[in-house]
Amino acid sequence: MVHNGTLLNGYKGIIFLMAFKYYDFVKSSSIDYMHGVLLGITKLLINLWTNGSNSKEYFSISSSISIIDERLKRIKPPSYITRVPRTISNHIKYWKASELRTWLFFYSLPILCDILPENYFHHYSCFVEGIYLLCTDCITPDDLKRSQTMLSYFVHMFTALYGQRYMTLNMHSLLHLPECVEDLGPMWVYSCFPYENANGLLTKLFHGTQNIELQIISSLSIVQNMPSLLCNIEDPVHKAFAEKMQNVSENSKKYTGTLTGSVPVGSKMKMHLSDEMYSKLITTVKFKPSKCLWKTTQTDNNEEDEDDDQPGFVIQQDPSKEECRYCFCKPCITDDQNRQMWWHGQSEVAHQRNSSLRKEHYKRFWTMLLHRGAWNDDRYMLMKADAMTRDHRSQRFDWHKRDIMPKCVVTLVRCWFPNPGGFPYMPHGE
Repeated sequence: MVHNGTLLNGYKGIIFLMAFKYYDFVKSSSIDYMHGVLLGITKLLINLWTNGSNSKEYFSISSSISIIDERLKRIKPPSYITRVPRTISNHIKYWKASELRTWLFFYSLPILCDILPENYFHHYSCFVEGIYLLCTDCITPDDLKRSQTMLSYFVHMFTALYGQRYMTLNMHSLLHLPECVEDLGPMWVYSCFPYENANGLLTKLFHGTQNIELQIISSLSIVQNMPSLLCNIEDPVHKAFAEKMQNVSENSKKYTGTLTGSVPVGSKMKMHLSDEMYSKLITTVKFKPSKCLWKTTQTDNNEEDEDDDQPGFVIQQDPSKEECRYCFCKPCITDDQNRQMWWHGQSEVAHQRNSSLRKEHYKRFWTMLLHRGAWNDDRYMLMKADAMTRDHRSQRFDWHKRDIMPKCVVTLVRCWFPNPGGFPYMPHGE
Protein backbone atom coordinates (compact mmCIF):
# COMPACT_ATOMS: atom_id res chain seq x y z
CA MET A 1 0.00 0.00 0.00
CA VAL A 2 2.90 2.33 0.67
CA HIS A 3 4.23 2.01 -2.87
CA ASN A 4 0.96 2.91 -4.62
CA GLY A 5 0.75 6.33 -2.96
CA THR A 6 -2.05 5.63 -0.47
CA LEU A 7 -1.71 6.40 3.22
CA LEU A 8 -0.67 3.64 5.61
CA ASN A 9 -0.82 4.64 9.26
CA GLY A 10 -0.13 8.22 8.24
CA TYR A 11 2.76 7.39 5.91
CA LYS A 12 2.71 7.70 2.14
CA GLY A 13 6.12 6.32 1.31
CA ILE A 14 9.87 6.55 1.81
CA ILE A 15 11.50 9.93 1.30
CA PHE A 16 13.81 10.02 -1.73
CA LEU A 17 16.71 11.21 0.43
CA MET A 18 16.88 7.74 1.97
CA ALA A 19 18.55 6.56 -1.24
CA PHE A 20 21.70 8.53 -0.39
CA LYS A 21 24.33 6.31 1.19
CA TYR A 22 25.59 8.79 3.77
CA TYR A 23 22.25 10.37 4.63
CA ASP A 24 21.22 9.76 8.24
CA PHE A 25 17.48 10.30 8.28
CA VAL A 26 17.27 10.69 12.06
CA LYS A 27 20.24 12.99 12.66
CA SER A 28 19.54 15.04 9.52
CA SER A 29 15.94 15.85 10.51
CA SER A 30 15.62 19.13 12.39
CA ILE A 31 12.91 20.40 14.72
CA ASP A 32 11.62 23.87 13.93
CA TYR A 33 11.43 25.86 17.14
CA MET A 34 9.44 28.68 15.54
CA HIS A 35 6.33 26.51 15.22
CA GLY A 36 6.93 23.99 18.00
CA VAL A 37 8.35 26.17 20.78
CA LEU A 38 7.10 29.70 20.03
CA LEU A 39 3.76 29.28 18.25
CA GLY A 40 3.23 26.00 20.09
CA ILE A 41 4.32 25.83 23.73
CA THR A 42 4.86 29.54 24.42
CA LYS A 43 1.49 30.60 23.03
CA LEU A 44 -0.21 27.68 24.78
CA LEU A 45 1.13 28.81 28.15
CA ILE A 46 0.00 32.41 27.62
CA ASN A 47 -3.51 31.22 26.75
CA LEU A 48 -3.65 28.90 29.75
CA TRP A 49 -2.60 31.67 32.12
CA THR A 50 -4.78 34.47 30.77
CA ASN A 51 -7.88 32.77 29.34
CA GLY A 52 -10.95 33.49 31.45
CA SER A 53 -12.19 29.90 31.03
CA ASN A 54 -9.34 28.80 33.31
CA SER A 55 -10.05 31.39 36.00
CA LYS A 56 -10.72 28.69 38.61
CA GLU A 57 -7.41 26.95 37.96
CA TYR A 58 -4.53 27.56 40.36
CA PHE A 59 -2.23 28.65 37.52
CA SER A 60 -4.69 31.25 36.19
CA ILE A 61 -3.57 34.90 36.27
CA SER A 62 -6.48 36.22 34.22
CA SER A 63 -7.33 38.67 37.01
CA SER A 64 -3.88 40.28 36.57
CA ILE A 65 -3.97 40.64 32.81
CA SER A 66 -4.38 44.43 33.05
CA ILE A 67 -1.14 44.61 35.06
CA ILE A 68 0.66 42.51 32.45
CA ASP A 69 -0.65 44.74 29.65
CA GLU A 70 0.46 47.87 31.47
CA ARG A 71 3.96 46.51 31.99
CA LEU A 72 4.17 45.53 28.33
CA LYS A 73 3.16 49.02 27.19
CA ARG A 74 5.85 50.60 29.38
CA ILE A 75 8.64 48.59 27.76
CA LYS A 76 10.87 50.50 25.35
CA PRO A 77 12.74 47.84 23.37
CA PRO A 78 16.14 48.52 21.72
CA SER A 79 16.46 49.03 17.99
CA TYR A 80 17.25 45.38 17.20
CA ILE A 81 13.74 44.41 18.39
CA THR A 82 11.65 45.66 15.50
CA ARG A 83 8.17 45.29 16.99
CA VAL A 84 6.74 47.38 19.82
CA PRO A 85 5.12 45.19 22.54
CA ARG A 86 1.39 44.65 22.05
CA THR A 87 -1.06 43.89 24.84
CA ILE A 88 -2.14 40.33 25.57
CA SER A 89 -5.79 41.11 26.23
CA ASN A 90 -6.49 42.53 22.77
CA HIS A 91 -3.73 41.25 20.50
CA ILE A 92 -2.47 37.85 21.67
CA LYS A 93 -4.22 36.04 18.81
CA TYR A 94 -2.41 38.34 16.37
CA TRP A 95 1.05 37.95 17.90
CA LYS A 96 3.62 36.81 15.38
CA ALA A 97 6.36 34.29 16.10
CA SER A 98 8.94 37.07 16.46
CA GLU A 99 6.80 38.71 19.16
CA LEU A 100 6.49 35.40 21.00
CA ARG A 101 10.26 34.98 20.78
CA THR A 102 10.80 38.42 22.32
CA TRP A 103 8.26 37.63 25.03
CA LEU A 104 9.93 34.31 25.83
CA PHE A 105 13.51 35.55 26.01
CA PHE A 106 13.17 39.13 27.29
CA TYR A 107 9.75 40.19 28.56
CA SER A 108 8.06 37.27 30.28
CA LEU A 109 10.25 36.60 33.34
CA PRO A 110 10.49 40.23 34.56
CA ILE A 111 6.76 40.75 33.98
CA LEU A 112 5.55 37.50 35.59
CA CYS A 113 7.99 37.27 38.51
CA ASP A 114 5.47 38.55 41.11
CA ILE A 115 2.28 37.53 39.28
CA LEU A 116 2.64 33.83 38.44
CA PRO A 117 2.53 31.43 41.44
CA GLU A 118 6.04 30.62 42.62
CA ASN A 119 6.10 26.94 41.66
CA TYR A 120 4.69 27.75 38.21
CA PHE A 121 7.15 30.58 37.73
CA HIS A 122 10.08 28.29 38.61
CA HIS A 123 8.73 25.67 36.20
CA TYR A 124 8.39 28.23 33.40
CA SER A 125 11.87 29.65 34.11
CA CYS A 126 13.36 26.24 33.37
CA PHE A 127 11.63 26.29 29.99
CA VAL A 128 12.96 29.77 29.19
CA GLU A 129 16.53 28.96 30.16
CA GLY A 130 16.50 25.60 28.40
CA ILE A 131 15.38 27.14 25.10
CA TYR A 132 17.66 30.17 25.44
CA LEU A 133 20.75 27.98 25.83
CA LEU A 134 19.91 26.24 22.54
CA CYS A 135 19.55 29.53 20.65
CA THR A 136 22.87 31.16 21.49
CA ASP A 137 25.68 31.61 18.98
CA CYS A 138 28.15 29.49 20.95
CA ILE A 139 26.87 26.37 22.73
CA THR A 140 29.15 24.28 24.94
CA PRO A 141 28.63 20.63 26.01
CA ASP A 142 27.77 21.90 29.50
CA ASP A 143 25.09 24.13 27.97
CA LEU A 144 23.57 21.11 26.23
CA LYS A 145 23.53 19.11 29.47
CA ARG A 146 21.97 21.97 31.42
CA SER A 147 19.37 22.55 28.72
CA GLN A 148 18.51 18.83 28.70
CA THR A 149 18.03 18.92 32.47
CA MET A 150 15.86 22.04 32.34
CA LEU A 151 13.63 20.83 29.51
CA SER A 152 13.26 17.33 30.97
CA TYR A 153 12.09 18.83 34.26
CA PHE A 154 9.68 21.13 32.41
CA VAL A 155 8.13 18.27 30.41
CA HIS A 156 7.89 15.78 33.26
CA MET A 157 6.28 18.31 35.62
CA PHE A 158 3.86 19.69 33.04
CA THR A 159 1.20 17.02 33.61
CA ALA A 160 1.15 17.59 37.37
CA LEU A 161 0.84 21.36 36.96
CA TYR A 162 -1.42 21.74 33.92
CA GLY A 163 -2.99 18.36 33.20
CA GLN A 164 -2.51 15.40 30.89
CA ARG A 165 -4.52 16.86 28.01
CA TYR A 166 -1.75 19.32 27.07
CA MET A 167 0.98 16.70 26.64
CA THR A 168 1.15 17.14 22.88
CA LEU A 169 3.76 16.33 20.23
CA ASN A 170 5.27 19.79 20.68
CA MET A 171 5.77 19.04 24.36
CA HIS A 172 7.46 15.71 23.64
CA SER A 173 9.70 17.33 21.01
CA LEU A 174 11.29 19.47 23.71
CA LEU A 175 13.10 16.37 24.96
CA HIS A 176 14.84 15.95 21.60
CA LEU A 177 15.91 19.57 21.09
CA PRO A 178 19.35 19.30 22.79
CA GLU A 179 20.24 16.27 20.67
CA CYS A 180 19.03 18.08 17.56
CA VAL A 181 21.23 21.07 18.42
CA GLU A 182 24.20 18.77 19.04
CA ASP A 183 23.80 17.34 15.52
CA LEU A 184 22.82 20.43 13.53
CA GLY A 185 23.76 23.52 15.52
CA PRO A 186 21.72 26.30 17.23
CA MET A 187 17.99 26.22 16.62
CA TRP A 188 17.93 29.62 14.88
CA VAL A 189 20.11 28.20 12.08
CA TYR A 190 17.39 25.93 10.66
CA SER A 191 14.23 27.63 11.92
CA CYS A 192 11.42 28.65 9.58
CA PHE A 193 11.79 32.37 10.24
CA PRO A 194 13.49 33.09 6.87
CA TYR A 195 10.79 31.17 5.03
CA GLU A 196 8.06 33.08 6.83
CA ASN A 197 9.59 36.33 5.57
CA ALA A 198 9.60 34.94 2.04
CA ASN A 199 5.97 33.88 2.43
CA GLY A 200 5.09 37.43 3.41
CA LEU A 201 6.59 38.66 0.15
CA LEU A 202 4.86 35.99 -1.93
CA THR A 203 1.42 36.78 -0.50
CA LYS A 204 1.67 40.27 -1.99
CA LEU A 205 2.06 38.79 -5.47
CA PHE A 206 -1.37 37.18 -5.79
CA HIS A 207 -4.99 38.08 -5.12
CA GLY A 208 -7.63 35.40 -4.93
CA THR A 209 -7.52 31.63 -4.61
CA GLN A 210 -7.44 30.47 -8.24
CA ASN A 211 -4.23 29.68 -10.17
CA ILE A 212 -2.02 31.16 -7.46
CA GLU A 213 1.21 29.90 -9.04
CA LEU A 214 0.39 31.66 -12.34
CA GLN A 215 -0.47 34.88 -10.49
CA ILE A 216 2.90 34.81 -8.71
CA ILE A 217 4.81 34.22 -11.96
CA SER A 218 2.92 37.01 -13.72
CA SER A 219 3.39 39.52 -10.88
CA LEU A 220 7.06 38.67 -10.48
CA SER A 221 7.64 39.08 -14.21
CA ILE A 222 6.02 42.52 -14.16
CA VAL A 223 8.10 43.68 -11.19
CA GLN A 224 11.37 42.43 -12.67
CA ASN A 225 10.66 44.07 -16.02
CA MET A 226 9.44 47.31 -14.49
CA PRO A 227 12.55 49.32 -15.52
CA SER A 228 12.01 48.37 -19.18
CA LEU A 229 8.28 49.03 -18.98
CA LEU A 230 8.87 52.48 -17.50
CA CYS A 231 10.98 53.49 -20.48
CA ASN A 232 8.07 52.74 -22.82
CA ILE A 233 5.79 55.27 -21.10
CA GLU A 234 5.72 58.41 -23.22
CA ASP A 235 3.49 60.66 -21.13
CA PRO A 236 5.83 62.45 -18.66
CA VAL A 237 3.10 62.77 -16.03
CA HIS A 238 2.30 59.07 -16.12
CA LYS A 239 5.98 58.17 -16.14
CA ALA A 240 6.73 60.36 -13.12
CA PHE A 241 3.84 58.78 -11.23
CA ALA A 242 5.00 55.25 -12.10
CA GLU A 243 8.57 56.00 -11.00
CA LYS A 244 7.30 57.48 -7.75
CA MET A 245 5.21 54.40 -7.02
CA GLN A 246 8.14 52.13 -7.77
CA ASN A 247 10.39 54.04 -5.37
CA VAL A 248 7.75 53.88 -2.63
CA SER A 249 7.46 50.11 -2.94
CA GLU A 250 10.42 48.73 -1.02
CA ASN A 251 9.28 45.18 -1.73
CA SER A 252 9.80 45.61 -5.46
CA LYS A 253 13.53 45.95 -4.84
CA LYS A 254 13.60 42.47 -3.33
CA TYR A 255 12.46 40.92 -6.60
CA THR A 256 14.27 43.08 -9.15
CA GLY A 257 17.30 41.29 -10.55
CA THR A 258 19.89 42.23 -13.11
CA LEU A 259 19.13 41.63 -16.75
CA THR A 260 22.51 40.02 -17.36
CA GLY A 261 22.11 37.02 -15.10
CA SER A 262 24.82 38.17 -12.68
CA VAL A 263 23.49 37.30 -9.23
CA PRO A 264 25.12 38.02 -5.84
CA VAL A 265 24.26 35.38 -3.24
CA GLY A 266 24.37 35.89 0.52
CA SER A 267 24.58 38.97 2.68
CA LYS A 268 27.61 41.23 2.93
CA MET A 269 29.78 41.10 6.01
CA LYS A 270 32.32 43.71 7.03
CA MET A 271 35.23 42.57 9.15
CA HIS A 272 38.85 43.44 9.92
CA LEU A 273 41.22 40.52 9.54
CA SER A 274 44.01 40.04 12.05
CA ASP A 275 47.32 38.60 10.88
CA GLU A 276 46.49 35.29 12.56
CA MET A 277 43.04 35.05 10.98
CA TYR A 278 44.37 36.03 7.57
CA SER A 279 47.06 33.34 7.81
CA LYS A 280 44.52 30.68 8.81
CA LEU A 281 42.27 31.58 5.89
CA ILE A 282 45.17 31.19 3.48
CA THR A 283 46.63 27.98 4.90
CA THR A 284 43.50 26.17 6.05
CA VAL A 285 40.83 26.84 3.45
CA LYS A 286 43.11 28.09 0.65
CA PHE A 287 41.08 31.29 0.49
CA LYS A 288 42.49 34.62 -0.65
CA PRO A 289 40.24 37.51 0.43
CA SER A 290 40.74 40.56 -1.72
CA LYS A 291 39.17 43.92 -2.32
CA CYS A 292 39.67 45.54 -5.70
CA LEU A 293 38.35 49.04 -6.23
CA TRP A 294 38.47 50.44 -9.75
CA LYS A 295 38.19 54.21 -10.00
CA THR A 296 35.30 54.95 -12.33
CA THR A 297 34.06 58.48 -11.64
CA GLN A 298 35.69 61.57 -10.27
CA THR A 299 34.62 65.19 -10.44
CA ASP A 300 37.08 67.91 -11.35
CA ASN A 301 36.82 69.50 -7.91
CA ASN A 302 38.17 66.47 -6.11
CA GLU A 303 41.34 65.73 -8.00
CA GLU A 304 43.64 66.68 -5.14
CA ASP A 305 44.18 65.06 -1.74
CA GLU A 306 42.85 61.79 -3.02
CA ASP A 307 44.98 59.49 -0.90
CA ASP A 308 44.42 61.36 2.37
CA ASP A 309 40.65 60.98 2.41
CA GLN A 310 40.36 57.52 0.98
CA PRO A 311 39.45 54.79 3.52
CA GLY A 312 40.97 51.96 1.46
CA PHE A 313 43.34 51.30 -1.39
CA VAL A 314 42.61 51.64 -5.08
CA ILE A 315 44.06 49.65 -7.93
CA GLN A 316 44.13 52.16 -10.76
CA GLN A 317 42.65 51.06 -14.03
CA ASP A 318 44.95 51.02 -17.02
CA PRO A 319 43.51 53.81 -19.24
CA SER A 320 44.60 51.94 -22.35
CA LYS A 321 42.37 49.01 -21.41
CA GLU A 322 38.67 49.39 -22.11
CA GLU A 323 37.79 45.90 -21.00
CA CYS A 324 38.37 43.99 -17.80
CA ARG A 325 39.51 40.47 -18.54
CA TYR A 326 37.06 39.01 -16.08
CA CYS A 327 34.27 41.54 -15.72
CA PHE A 328 34.01 42.73 -19.33
CA CYS A 329 33.53 46.33 -18.23
CA LYS A 330 33.24 49.10 -20.77
CA PRO A 331 32.51 52.79 -20.30
CA CYS A 332 28.86 53.45 -21.04
CA ILE A 333 29.03 57.21 -20.32
CA THR A 334 31.99 59.03 -21.83
CA ASP A 335 31.42 62.44 -20.25
CA ASP A 336 34.62 63.43 -18.42
CA GLN A 337 32.65 64.60 -15.38
CA ASN A 338 30.68 61.42 -15.05
CA ARG A 339 32.56 58.48 -16.49
CA GLN A 340 31.01 55.29 -15.22
CA MET A 341 31.95 51.72 -15.96
CA TRP A 342 29.23 49.18 -16.51
CA TRP A 343 29.23 45.53 -17.48
CA HIS A 344 29.20 44.24 -21.01
CA GLY A 345 25.84 43.06 -22.28
CA GLN A 346 23.74 45.55 -20.32
CA SER A 347 20.75 46.70 -22.34
CA GLU A 348 20.51 50.25 -23.68
CA VAL A 349 17.51 50.82 -21.42
CA ALA A 350 19.57 49.98 -18.35
CA HIS A 351 22.35 52.29 -19.55
CA GLN A 352 19.92 55.17 -19.80
CA ARG A 353 18.44 54.41 -16.40
CA ASN A 354 21.91 54.30 -14.88
CA SER A 355 22.61 57.86 -16.01
CA SER A 356 19.80 59.15 -13.82
CA LEU A 357 21.74 58.55 -10.61
CA ARG A 358 21.80 61.58 -8.36
CA LYS A 359 25.46 62.31 -8.87
CA GLU A 360 25.21 65.74 -7.30
CA HIS A 361 24.76 64.11 -3.90
CA TYR A 362 28.02 62.19 -4.06
CA LYS A 363 31.57 63.34 -4.50
CA ARG A 364 32.70 60.16 -6.21
CA PHE A 365 31.31 56.94 -7.58
CA TRP A 366 33.15 53.66 -7.44
CA THR A 367 32.49 50.27 -8.91
CA MET A 368 33.37 47.07 -7.08
CA LEU A 369 34.54 44.32 -9.40
CA LEU A 370 34.81 40.83 -7.96
CA HIS A 371 35.31 37.53 -9.67
CA ARG A 372 36.54 34.25 -8.27
CA GLY A 373 38.80 33.61 -11.22
CA ALA A 374 40.56 36.93 -10.73
CA TRP A 375 41.81 36.05 -7.27
CA ASN A 376 44.47 33.70 -8.62
CA ASP A 377 45.25 35.54 -11.82
CA ASP A 378 48.89 36.62 -12.21
CA ARG A 379 48.01 40.02 -13.66
CA TYR A 380 45.55 40.73 -10.87
CA MET A 381 47.99 39.65 -8.16
CA LEU A 382 50.75 41.82 -9.63
CA MET A 383 48.46 44.86 -9.65
CA LYS A 384 47.45 44.14 -6.07
CA ALA A 385 51.08 43.71 -4.99
CA ASP A 386 51.95 47.01 -6.63
CA ALA A 387 49.12 48.75 -4.75
CA MET A 388 50.21 47.23 -1.45
CA THR A 389 53.77 48.42 -2.07
CA ARG A 390 52.59 51.98 -2.68
CA ASP A 391 50.26 52.03 0.33
CA HIS A 392 51.18 49.99 3.40
CA ARG A 393 47.67 50.54 4.83
CA SER A 394 46.26 48.16 2.24
CA GLN A 395 48.07 45.17 3.70
CA ARG A 396 45.32 44.85 6.28
CA PHE A 397 42.03 46.29 5.22
CA ASP A 398 38.31 46.00 5.76
CA TRP A 399 36.79 43.74 3.16
CA HIS A 400 33.26 42.73 2.33
CA LYS A 401 32.69 39.04 1.86
CA ARG A 402 30.12 37.92 -0.69
CA ASP A 403 29.37 34.46 -1.93
CA ILE A 404 29.36 35.03 -5.65
CA MET A 405 28.03 33.02 -8.54
CA PRO A 406 30.70 32.06 -11.09
CA LYS A 407 29.54 34.97 -13.26
CA CYS A 408 30.72 38.53 -12.97
CA VAL A 409 29.20 40.67 -10.24
CA VAL A 410 29.32 44.44 -10.32
CA THR A 411 28.14 46.54 -7.37
CA LEU A 412 27.96 50.31 -7.25
CA VAL A 413 29.62 51.73 -4.16
CA ARG A 414 28.55 55.25 -3.22
CA CYS A 415 30.24 57.07 -0.38
CA TRP A 416 31.28 60.43 0.96
CA PHE A 417 34.95 61.16 1.36
CA PRO A 418 36.38 61.14 3.95
CA ASN A 419 34.46 58.14 5.17
CA PRO A 420 35.86 56.77 8.44
CA GLY A 421 32.98 54.36 8.83
CA GLY A 422 33.94 52.31 5.79
CA PHE A 423 32.23 51.91 2.46
CA PRO A 424 28.41 51.94 2.56
CA TYR A 425 27.23 49.42 -0.01
CA MET A 426 24.13 50.24 -2.05
CA PRO A 427 23.13 47.79 -4.80
CA HIS A 428 22.35 49.26 -8.20
CA GLY A 429 18.81 50.53 -8.49
CA GLU A 430 18.44 51.58 -4.86
